[in-house]
Amino acid sequence: MILDNLEIASTENSVIKIKVNPFIYQDGKNPRLPRKQSKGYTLTSDTNSFFSTVLSQINISSKITKFKVHIIINCGKDKLGKADLDNYSKAILDGITSSRKIWNDDKQIDELYLKRYYVNEDISNILIKIEQIRNEIDNKD
Repeated sequence: MILDNLEIASTENSVIKIKVNPFIYQDGKNPRLPRKQSKGYTLTSDTNSFFSTVLSQINISSKITKFKVHIIINCGKDKLGKADLDNYSKAILDGITSSRKIWNDDKQIDELYLKRYYVNEDISNILIKIEQIRNEIDNKD
């Protein structure tokens, strides 16, 4: 798997920002954005490996923390961001969950924002912003 053009922009104040450009999966075919399925074969193991690598330096995982996740699909001229939106979100959330670096289970996500933009850029990308919003302990009286 090729991880060129990847950047983690920030990990300050319990906010993680990740920009994901298309990458080549282990099948060696053309670069793609992470998504759940693609023409009859699963991309799950490559996506999980991708997020484990990307998040290797981060460890805020907690069983009691709740999160807000923003996923923005920027569909460029290469049209790699045109697949069903739910396929992107499921792959991204499952990939992050498998890393166990941010949350232990994606049921810890209480807010999810997903949007696609059609942009005048050559290459599509995905922007992910993860924010810690509260601990379950904070809400117990």
